[in-house]
Amino acid sequence: MRKILLFIIIFYKSVFALTLDEAINMALTNLPQYKEAIHNKEQSYYNYQASKSGFFPQISYSFNYSKYTDYNPYDFFSRNHALNVIWYLFDSGNTYFGSKINFYTYKSYEELLNKTKSDIIYNVKVAYYQTIALKQIAEIREIAVKNAQIDYEIAIEKKELGLVKLSDVLQAKVRFENAKLSLIQAKNDYKKSLSNLNSLIGNNLEEEISLDEKVLKEISEMSLPQFDKLKQIALENRPEYKYQKYILNQAKESINLVKAQYLPSLYLQASFNNGYSSLTNVKNDYNVYSFGLQWNIFSGFKREFNYLSAKEQEKAALNGLKEIERTISVNLYNKYLDLETSFEKLNASKTTLEQAKQNYEQAIGEYKAGTGDILSLTTAETLLANAHETYINSLLDIAISVSNLERELNIYKLEDIARQK
Repeated sequence: MRKILLFIIIFYKSVFALTLDEAINMALTNLPQYKEAIHNKEQSYYNYQASKSGFFPQISYSFNYSKYTDYNPYDFFSRNHALNVIWYLFDSGNTYFGSKINFYTYKSYEELLNKTKSDIIYNVKVAYYQTIALKQIAEIREIAVKNAQIDYEIAIEKKELGLVKLSDVLQAKVRFENAKLSLIQAKNDYKKSLSNLNSLIGNNLEEEISLDEKVLKEISEMSLPQFDKLKQIALENRPEYKYQKYILNQAKESINLVKAQYLPSLYLQASFNNGYSSLTNVKNDYNVYSFGLQWNIFSGFKREFNYLSAKEQEKAALNGLKEIERTISVNLYNKYLDLETSFEKLNASKTTLEQAKQNYEQAIGEYKAGTGDILSLTTAETLLANAHETYINSLLDIAISVSNLERELNIYKLEDIARQK
């Protein structure tokens, strides 16, 4: 009956648990941080579209009505309608290069949106994994409390039989109380982690949710990808790198924009006017057609200094790109080393846990038989509890190390690369 009940509980948790993918989708749907980034991107898109308006003719209409009050016959009015059209055939490249700068600004905001998305996914992953680990640690500490209670009760029984001293009971009692304190702290840590996850996905902070707890073990069973192909993937995917490339392109177009200021502007203009004055009772209709050229020949060396400024901006952007590439490379290498170390620590923690289990079973058996002392028993129980927690923390370290590497590569799942040959 117990096996059937346990199967039902496990099945229920696995079917109705909130998966990591669902948690990430909820965060991307609900988080104001992501919505803000979307609106910033849309704003830059409309700015880019607005910057292309110079390619089209500008049309304006004006109307004027004036009333002049004086003695007759000088009490009269006048009105005038005017329709003006001006079209810059060539505006020294201001519109062309300006629109290109705004285009790269828009693309840079796209990458800022991608970075925000990557950060949110990372934060949800870490919160999800930490919540699972802290819940499992709380469960382990509940077991530790039960084990410490068993040790305490055995010590009491042996004291009543006169087999041990009062000091054995007191030592077991201290361990029992410490285990309960550790459990209280573990439950508090779990609640705080759960509230953080709930905040990210848009739930009430105190809402209890079931998570896919097997995900930690599944991640620990993945194989490591080869490091050689990771750097190129990072440079191709990282929003920060793409963002800086667009900043560099902006700087280059700014140089072109300054150069274009040395060129003249050409325009066509037409004005259609309709006027009337009651004083003369004469309509005044006329049209004007113009072709013009504007050329700023000298502006007090402003253009020269603007050009030098733009060149320095380009150099700064280029070095910024190189610095990001350097940072990506070293961070990627360090995160890869962290992941390798996490796998090594997991293997060590498995061995330690098995040894701690054997040690505790041996210690409790010896204490019951009267050949062991209470210090050895409480120490063995403490080591077992610590070994359990170390194992869970090793699983968590791998999951977080994988998330760090996924963030460096800007990919969703590292295991997809690991499967590639």
